[in-house]
Amino acid sequence: MSELKTLKFEDLTLEQKLGMVSCGYILCDSDWEDFDSNLEYTVQAIKEHRLGSVWMSPTKSFDYAYKKITEAADYPVLIFTDAECGFGEYLIGKHGALGATDNEEYAYAFGKVVGVTARKKGYNVVCNPVIDL
Repeated sequence: MSELKTLKFEDLTLEQKLGMVSCGYILCDSDWEDFDSNLEYTVQAIKEHRLGSVWMSPTKSFDYAYKKITEAADYPVLIFTDAECGFGEYLIGKHGALGATDNEEYAYAFGKVVGVTARKKGYNVVCNPVIDL
């Protein structure tokens, strides 16, 4: 990755400004039919300064897609994911599993593990869970 630069709002076109507040989506699963074309489109949008963030699943092709995106970006791009159930070996199950323990120390420890693991993988933002009822 090259030296990242700051893009000035006043120097961007309207399309670029709109793109900076948009989030692309990459399902990082090499079995997904549209993976390559979706990744290619996303990389091109980043090269043209038309995308501010990308949501990427932590699955099969994440490392490949992450490398392509970070190589294309000459400005900071936010990399999002949903990790409400954890990552890899740190999965805890579906909604409410942690809440059912009624233990805030467990909740804190889980949140810390998710955050540290996300950072190591290259994510800037872990979104979700939302309020699940």
